[in-house]
Amino acid sequence: MVYLFLFLSQRDQCTCSYDHDAQPDYGLISSIAYGIGFNVLVGHLIGKYDKHWPVIAACVISTVGLIAVPLIMLGKDGLMSGFFIASMIATLPVATFVIDKIKQRISANTEQTQ
Repeated sequence: MVYLFLFLSQRDQCTCSYDHDAQPDYGLISSIAYGIGFNVLVGHLIGKYDKHWPVIAACVISTVGLIAVPLIMLGKDGLMSGFFIASMIATLPVATFVIDKIKQRISANTEQTQ
């Protein structure tokens, strides 16, 4: 904490220039890519444990997790980027649906071969 304060207070007086910093060049895009991978894993778990309405459950889970909880806990400042929220809310039900169809296809293929 102290180092951060000292760095921020002295950076304008620094004569050297930095070519790059610790922030990635495309932070939002890489966050969305990692989020889609995470949504695939969560979609698998939703499909595994919710047998009745997994896509509806995915919609509710993503909406509550990305909008309701940050609003309740931190207020409006707790919300992430609108594009990130929209992409994550859209990809979790899609991932759940696609994984469910893949599971149905695999089980149909294994029944045919046995």
